[in-house]
Amino acid sequence: MRRLVLVLASVAGALSAPVWAQSSGAPAQPAAAATPAAPAVPEDLAAYCAEVARRLAAEPQQGRRMLMMAAREVASRQLTGENQAFGALLLARGSQHEKALAVARAYLDGRPQRTELGLAALIDAASWKVETAPVAREAYARFAAEFGTSATADPLRQGAPLRLAVEEAMARVAIIDGEDSPAAARHYGRALEIVEAMPPATIPLEDHFRLRWYLADAISSTGDRIRAQQLLEATRTLVAGDQRLSLQLEDFILFKVVAGLLDEQKYAEARALLERRLPEFAPSPVNARRIGKLLDRVKLVGAPAPALAREARWIGGGPLTLEGLRGKVVLLEFFTSG
Repeated sequence: MRRLVLVLASVAGALSAPVWAQSSGAPAQPAAAATPAAPAVPEDLAAYCAEVARRLAAEPQQGRRMLMMAAREVASRQLTGENQAFGALLLARGSQHEKALAVARAYLDGRPQRTELGLAALIDAASWKVETAPVAREAYARFAAEFGTSATADPLRQGAPLRLAVEEAMARVAIIDGEDSPAAARHYGRALEIVEAMPPATIPLEDHFRLRWYLADAISSTGDRIRAQQLLEATRTLVAGDQRLSLQLEDFILFKVVAGLLDEQKYAEARALLERRLPEFAPSPVNARRIGKLLDRVKLVGAPAPALAREARWIGGGPLTLEGLRGKVVLLEFFTSG
């Protein structure tokens, strides 16, 4: 009897980027009552960046909308002087990447007083596409040489240095431009070092947690599953007071452990582990469903393949049965139509 093969889906993309860094809007949330409207974008973009940063820290979803609106408006302006540097950063963080590239380049080609900010904006804007990844790498080489230990504040992220966003952007470059896991792990590692050298709660807990997860995933992709596992387990203390993040973390840890067991063909052990741990995820329907689906797949490993559907539409013959195909060479072709 043919055996079913388990396909374990990767969860590397289960987490979205931190709120301030997403290239699209965050999941919809119930509207807050009497939310103040975002102010019009003034001529002084340095002051406006500070206002956006305050809104992002206090009300992330509203701050994100404010940032996107500002980027659209700034994209239509002719920027000069220091407004080019702050405008390039607003454009890059607000998903106007091509315009951000042009503005940052124009600024850096002049006699910039804020070279570090211009380079950071250029790196951010160039980090989203394979085609512009070389631009990010070239700018990063200069940034690292001139500002590698700088403590210059990020105008759009309260309390955080520009270096943090730069390292996260370069990790993104490593992933999209050839899936360079060792490079991604290095950049995420540097970003985490920056975060953990900052005063507690400087950045949102969820951003800190996601950064640890991204680093663990990059480390795991290099083949060092033990180190990735240790990093995730050490993260339990960080999220101990947040049930939602704690359950997400346990979900990720469990997936990693089960993946290792399946690689070693320890199917019974993987099934027993999932059955034992599944009740823990009851408070989170999303995580419970993910773990439940994984358990259903693991149960299929080694089980007889189900009978072919006799009521299905058969082309060029049929219906066929597994018993009738026993001992024969069978070619399976998977296709779709749309």
